[in-house]
Amino acid sequence: MNVLEGAANIARRSVRRITQETWEDRTLVVRISNGSTKTLEAAEPATMMAGRCVLSFSELAPGETGTVRFSSAGGEFFGNATSGCHHAGVAEFSIQGQRLLMAESCPFGHTTLKTHRFVVSFEPGKRTMQEFYNEMPAVFMGCRETQHSTHMQGLCVRVHAVATSSPAVADIVILQEELEQVEYELDSAQQLEFAEWCLSHPDFKDLLGSAMFLAESQAVANAMRHKKMSHNDKAFNLTLLIDAFVTSGLVKTSLEALGVNLSSYRSAREKCDQRSPANPQVKRHWDEASEVSSVDAEDAEVKAYIEESHMLLRTTAVRCMLMLSRAVAECKVHGQWPTQAGHQADPTLGYPERPRTPRPAVGGGRHSIAEFFRRSSSLEPDLPVLPHKTPRRSCCSAGQVSEGLEREQLLYLVRNCIHLSAEFTRRRSKLLGMLDTPEQLDGFQRYRRQLGLTHRNITEHRGGQDVVYNFFSPEVFEELGNGVSPEEVLQSLGHCAPEYRTMATNSKSGELFLFSSDRRFIIKTLSSKELILLMRMMPAYLDHIQRYPRSLIVRYAGLYLIQRGEQFLHFVVMKSVFDPQIPLHLKFDLKGSLYKRRKKAQESVGKDEDWVHSGHRLNLPLEVQREFCAQHELDAQLLESFKMMDYSVLVGVHFVEHDSFNDFLDPGWGDGYLVSEDLKEVYLVGIIDHSIKYGIKKQAENLLRVAQGTSDRASCVSADTYAERQLHFLYHKVMSNPSAMDIGTEGRLRVDLFGAEELIAADWNGASDPYVTVKLGLCVKHTATVPVNCNPTWNCSLYLPVHQAHRDQELKITVWDEDHLKSLRGNDDFLGRLSVPMTWILQGPVDLRNAELSDVSKGRLSLRCLFESADEIVDDSLLAKASPKQPSRSVACCVCSPLYRTAAV
Repeated sequence: MNVLEGAANIARRSVRRITQETWEDRTLVVRISNGSTKTLEAAEPATMMAGRCVLSFSELAPGETGTVRFSSAGGEFFGNATSGCHHAGVAEFSIQGQRLLMAESCPFGHTTLKTHRFVVSFEPGKRTMQEFYNEMPAVFMGCRETQHSTHMQGLCVRVHAVATSSPAVADIVILQEELEQVEYELDSAQQLEFAEWCLSHPDFKDLLGSAMFLAESQAVANAMRHKKMSHNDKAFNLTLLIDAFVTSGLVKTSLEALGVNLSSYRSAREKCDQRSPANPQVKRHWDEASEVSSVDAEDAEVKAYIEESHMLLRTTAVRCMLMLSRAVAECKVHGQWPTQAGHQADPTLGYPERPRTPRPAVGGGRHSIAEFFRRSSSLEPDLPVLPHKTPRRSCCSAGQVSEGLEREQLLYLVRNCIHLSAEFTRRRSKLLGMLDTPEQLDGFQRYRRQLGLTHRNITEHRGGQDVVYNFFSPEVFEELGNGVSPEEVLQSLGHCAPEYRTMATNSKSGELFLFSSDRRFIIKTLSSKELILLMRMMPAYLDHIQRYPRSLIVRYAGLYLIQRGEQFLHFVVMKSVFDPQIPLHLKFDLKGSLYKRRKKAQESVGKDEDWVHSGHRLNLPLEVQREFCAQHELDAQLLESFKMMDYSVLVGVHFVEHDSFNDFLDPGWGDGYLVSEDLKEVYLVGIIDHSIKYGIKKQAENLLRVAQGTSDRASCVSADTYAERQLHFLYHKVMSNPSAMDIGTEGRLRVDLFGAEELIAADWNGASDPYVTVKLGLCVKHTATVPVNCNPTWNCSLYLPVHQAHRDQELKITVWDEDHLKSLRGNDDFLGRLSVPMTWILQGPVDLRNAELSDVSKGRLSLRCLFESADEIVDDSLLAKASPKQPSRSVACCVCSPLYRTAAV
């Protein structure tokens, strides 16, 4: 692929994305939960100007949930452009003899794409549907963080939207007007306070499960609104929530009361369960909870399951609100409703009472922003000075972090957000621990251990302005432990912790870096896209760390978003790779690229070129070296699956010399560090800065490097190339014994490549310059290039290390035509590929004679694959490239057959 082809592909992707966001697939899903005692009836048909309206019900009985779906007419551009809308219409319902109208409109155009107009209202019979539609307000009545209610003759309709992107989602609850609300009136912290109040009163102690379910279901639903979340992760987290609270009976609601929604949910779940994959590589840790999110089911089935799960949760939430209505009324009568400032937590739980006096200064507690501004002059004069330059625009909305927030304001907001999150997590964990009964042990423990996708928020109404603190997936960091527990975060970063310090960094991103006074935690600002990318990664990240405790990926302690008016601040808290108790004498930031990777004179952290020129190596025992590379490959594969690139391997070296620390060291793995074989060095290693995605912008940058002829050496490459190159750098430049690294923890794979026939002529001279690459996991080896030959002969052997994770993967063999002028032609030309499952090779040698290459019109390849276990290899001298033997037997090559994929699994 040359530069022009790459530019054309990027342009096509950009146009396709803009087109889809502008007029294709625009949908609003309205979930209606009937919490009244009467049946809701739909009047057919709905009045539509453009698009269509589909109802999942004709009658909605009490306690049931249904959907009304407004959508574009299959992406019909001209029809939508003529009407000026994607879809617009009115649906009419009747309940208890009253007329309920619901109108919706999505204006056409990219700039007004998300300004839906949506309203629900009781209307008299004399007013026509068209008149009602024409007088709709110009705002989305269920927009994020907004609420709307309509009342008439004892009925109340509550509207709340949880998503505004396509598909937009709005939740509607129809209740008796006198019933109290608990789900929509409280933020995350207030919901916990209400649950604590229920626990402290004997009459409502049994309703603790219902109160906690409302809090947990809202947090999971908030995370679902992000359209970039994986469907499998959504399905898995919904399954955990349902198994822990709904089907277990923890919410004190009988399964019979859930009626149609429960049966529809079970039917959708059964369809997904029947498509369980045979390939164990596809399965993940949540198999013990449910097969739903690990199945290789069609996307439509997973989406249907997700929607049925939401419907069941909405029905359960209505039942819980009905049960809690008496507790809410009692709480308000006693003046202890959480929205009132005088509420005190139950002292039996060990939580501090909410103070009634003004907040103390930063460092000793919290206080209002307005008071902080008035008292900012009393701050200690020796506080570290933050950078005065404005961060890059992507750091926050409209690039207003440093413009609109002074140093003290920023410190207060960051500290307060971290403190509230850690305090909330600790309180939540204690309340959930009180729900742990033998009847719900399995499902409930899985929920606490594996939940990885939530979005919670706390709002402060002080100083004449609302500040919303958002924190994502705090359960992940609580479950990880390992120095990132809520207690340790509070100790280092909370209100009572010493002041933060600025961190000198050579980062080109322009982000702000802070670290705790004890140097255990680092705070880094992010762009909104980077925050969403890390949020998407959290479920897989939790699974990965639990599976591989020695993972090199940095341990996160929090993902946060602060909204103050029109200003947004995104940041992440992570544990420092370096132990503050171990002094470091050398520091390196390694990306695996030697292109412009040398530290400047004023920098203290070396880079790739500095590492190579220093001649330093990780002098670890040979077996530990192999385990280290195997772990790095697992970590890089996780990052590659999210298309992450530009991450670094941070290495710190401590020279032991005559340190007393030497008396307690053993070669190999330590508690968060590695010890050299001669006990003279201690290494601290971690993977950091993996929040950059290889998107359209990075692809364009890579094309620029291709035009410059530096694409192979530059830092900006595709995610898979980046991971492969970094692993190769570790094997050959970081490990002290590169020649022995062809043997993995399980053994090695020998691939004997003999020759190829009738390859495609990719060059202008009617021939090709072919070479072959073999790839197992992220390890890639390649043959020499045979110039100007379509029937090349290599007769060479390539060795690849085999680790435990490779047993379920495939060996990928690819034939390429080498292009010498990369600046003109771009990447090498593709000449065909083969794939051989490792399960075949582990059973015995696999000989392929004249195997047809796939994805090309012609071409054949001959090779032999042989696995040698670590027990069979007694002498590393076997690594010498022996002369390959001719295939002793011919094996029918089915790797090119359409049935190959089925046979492989």
